[in-house]
Amino acid sequence: MWSFDSLAPKLSKISPLAGVKRLFSKQALANSILATVEPGDEVVLIAPYYSVYRQMVVLAGGIPVVVSSDPASGFALPVAEISRALSPRTRWILLNSPCNPTGRVTTADELRALWSCIAAHPDVGVLSDQVYELLTFDGRIAPCMASICPEAAERTVLATERTVVCTQPFAV
Repeated sequence: MWSFDSLAPKLSKISPLAGVKRLFSKQALANSILATVEPGDEVVLIAPYYSVYRQMVVLAGGIPVVVSSDPASGFALPVAEISRALSPRTRWILLNSPCNPTGRVTTADELRALWSCIAAHPDVGVLSDQVYELLTFDGRIAPCMASICPEAAERTVLATERTVVCTQPFAV
């Protein structure tokens, strides 16, 4: 079983670029999943999602657990459904904000609600794909779990256009 403390050394075995470094977002997410997901582990994906996420999880031997957001709600983060999807095998919740393909930005209130659900699950982390954080229609910058809930920082890997892979000491 892996731990969040062991993420940086595992990433450095996969890529000499690991740590808080410049990587491409997709590579950072893939490295994080490959370093931490063991066969049978689960990664929660919120649909609709960028299609490559599923392949990353499957490549690592993991099981994608898909939770659908509702178009009628404007694709709001389905926190209650995510909470129900968590199991002892869940390792990550992969968030994408602004979302590809919907463009929806996850709100700070949604992130707080999500943290309240996963805080009691110490083996569950958040992979936060925010490569499009500056590409919003209203000029907002997408909030990150680690900045909204500082106690979540050590369990968050952030991938953005500018900085990718926050590992120990998970600085954002």
